Amino acid sequence: MPQDPDARDHDPNDLSPGATGDGEGDGSDPTLFHPDNRRRSPDHARVYAIYEVAYTVVDFLAAACFIGGSVMFFFDSWMVPGTWAFLVGSFLFAAKPSLRLAREITYLRMGDVDRLAERYEQ
Repeated sequence: MPQDPDARDHDPNDLSPGATGDGEGDGSDPTLFHPDNRRRSPDHARVYAIYEVAYTVVDFLAAACFIGGSVMFFFDSWMVPGTWAFLVGSFLFAAKPSLRLAREITYLRMGDVDRLAERYEQ
């Protein structure tokens, strides 16, 4: 029987995105930003929820700064505070990807680093 050219053996030492080494879809993929990371354990789910709330709060605050800044720009006397509102909103938007990265680093600090090190030693 011909072998499927798309089939590949899962290398347990392969840490590339999408390579789990333990089977696909089982939540064991240690890569950053993998969608299954939040399902690894109840602690991971809790961390995910906390960071999602923070992300949403930052998103709303950034939107409020931009809306407020836009309204302030209609009045000459409010031009400077409007500029500051835009600057604060920009920093808040910059914080959003930082929150996602911090969440992934938190996942790694929850013991995944030891597991990754063990896979490299094998």
